[in-house]
Amino acid sequence: MRQEQSSVPKSFHAHNVVLGRQKRVIWLVVIFSIIIIGGLFFYFSPISNKFFPNKLNKQYQQQLQQVCQQFCPNGDWLMLISSVQQADTITKQQQIKQQIKQLKDKLLVLRVSKQYQELHLNLVIVLSLLEQGLNNDSDKIIVAEKQLQQLLNNYFWLTPIKTK
Repeated sequence: MRQEQSSVPKSFHAHNVVLGRQKRVIWLVVIFSIIIIGGLFFYFSPISNKFFPNKLNKQYQQQLQQVCQQFCPNGDWLMLISSVQQADTITKQQQIKQQIKQLKDKLLVLRVSKQYQELHLNLVIVLSLLEQGLNNDSDKIIVAEKQLQQLLNNYFWLTPIKTK
């Protein structure tokens, strides 16, 4: 029997094999890239917080600390109470009321995990009590201070680190 000879040279077949491998490699790179990009989009999207609750907890802690740094003297929640207690003029009281309102507004836009919902609610209540205390109801300031101290005891990360 005689072998049939193909009219296509061997080099052409070798070239097709190389092109086939290159196409497969390109497709694998494209698919891998899509998976990586999709994973990054998922991880940084709000829906990922459902699957990664610690991520949302950390974000909340960081954002709450930033808000505190912005509105509380020395980043210390208790210093805010001191400011309220020392507000002896109407001008100072108005300034602190405005500061408390801005702080409350910032708190109310934060995304809160289930773990910190009670803390978040209690911080808003403390701020509301301080506002009431500025309206000549000093008992509310005392209640706010006690509640805040309890929150600081329960959530150590709320207390700023004192440097010497």
